Amino acid sequence: MRPVNHPISDQVVDDICDTADRAARAAGDIQLAHFGKKNKFHQVGRHDVKLEVDQLCEAAIVKTIAGSFPHHAIVTEESGGHQNESEYLWIVDPLDGSVNFWRGIPYFGSCVACYFTGAAGDHTRIASPAGRRSVGSPIVGVVYTPLMDELFIGVAGRGATCNSEAIAANGERKLGDAVIGLSFGSNKPAMQRMQRLCNQLVRRVRKVRILGSTALDMVNIANGKLSALLQSGVKIWDFAAARVVLEEGGGIFEAQETSANQWDILASAPGLYASLKSIAFD
Repeated sequence: MRPVNHPISDQVVDDICDTADRAARAAGDIQLAHFGKKNKFHQVGRHDVKLEVDQLCEAAIVKTIAGSFPHHAIVTEESGGHQNESEYLWIVDPLDGSVNFWRGIPYFGSCVACYFTGAAGDHTRIASPAGRRSVGSPIVGVVYTPLMDELFIGVAGRGATCNSEAIAANGERKLGDAVIGLSFGSNKPAMQRMQRLCNQLVRRVRKVRILGSTALDMVNIANGKLSALLQSGVKIWDFAAARVVLEEGGGIFEAQETSANQWDILASAPGLYASLKSIAFD
């Protein structure tokens, strides 16, 4: 549980949390309706896919947020966003784990976060090449995995839950005991970097796992199932919601922006952070 770094009333936080919950579940319902069926492609890359269901999930999330907070700004993976002049910024990944979803692998979910970007907030800083820049103060992060019906919620200053039960990162302190999540990304620099990191880690940890969803890996660190996640070339919507869950569950998160909206990230149980940081950001 972390200190509250925004000047927002409990009632507004409650309303934001309720909206994020409903938005993530709305996307999850769409995912359940389409999973295991033939899905139309929206975009196909060499190492990634975008499906029509991604767009359907985004529309449902945006509609839910706009219905409660029509003047808030929204940044989304699919359309780029709905920019209003607001101190509140919603960051949305409507379907995290699209390739898993497409291939029938049951490890995917929806991610909805709300951050406070106003001047009165004591903003969390994230490293960027030009120095330090703010992405705002986290208010709420929600990650929903519909096949398992697990709803992860992190609320600044209130802790993290899964299906209303409190969760916490594990107490591991030795790399030899750790189960580490990795992803090789979808561009050449990220792949080359992750190959180097994998070579360093695979002989030093108990197991390495490549599961295919940044957000689910991070919330599974928050609930003690995974020890850490190292990843390169991710977007802010990949981690914005899960980061709140992770930090409120006692985990540690660090990100460095290597180019415009391309981030190298480390998410970790607290006892492993120092050891992994020296590897992740050498």
